[in-house]
Amino acid sequence: MSGGDGETSYAKNSAIQSGVQSRLKPLVEGAISDLCGGTAVPRCLRVADLGCSSGPNALALVSAAVDAVRRQPSVVAERRCREVCVYLNDLPGNDFNTVVKDVPSFLREHENVESGGGGGDGGPLVMVFGAPGSFYGRLFPAETLHLVCSSFSLHWLSQVPQELVDGVLVNKGSVSAGRTSAPAVAPAVQPTPSALRDTL
Repeated sequence: MSGGDGETSYAKNSAIQSGVQSRLKPLVEGAISDLCGGTAVPRCLRVADLGCSSGPNALALVSAAVDAVRRQPSVVAERRCREVCVYLNDLPGNDFNTVVKDVPSFLREHENVESGGGGGDGGPLVMVFGAPGSFYGRLFPAETLHLVCSSFSLHWLSQVPQELVDGVLVNKGSVSAGRTSAPAVAPAVQPTPSALRDTL
């Protein structure tokens, strides 16, 4: 797919991805509720979307996160979370120009006051940053992010897991792991918590 918003662009050909993101929104909202519902609410909440793409899907999951923060009564009333930093990640070849063009309307939608005084309705100030690069390497400093979203990116592997190439190729002829895969395949392609932590 090409960049921009022409007929062959990702922006015009990503309805399936949009549907998946719609199904993920309740999970994002639940995670925000957990983060903001306790006593240790971060003053600056940092949210990242790994593999943000471009076009209308680029801001969908982080928009759900910002909306969920703004719906937390204690966050707005007590000004406990004053800022939400949104990090949009994709490979450097992503059409970030199209994404950046959508940021001003995203900020207006979330009632940002561009003078830097915080959200216009007492909600947190929202700031958006680009984070180009592969998430197979470190993208952010340790313990930086509170919530990481990814809908169609983390399923790609950077290399064949060693467990699948030692001796016999147990998933030969298949590019995915599914119900018909050999029993050794699923554990080999599941990311471990430590691997995810090291990446983020």
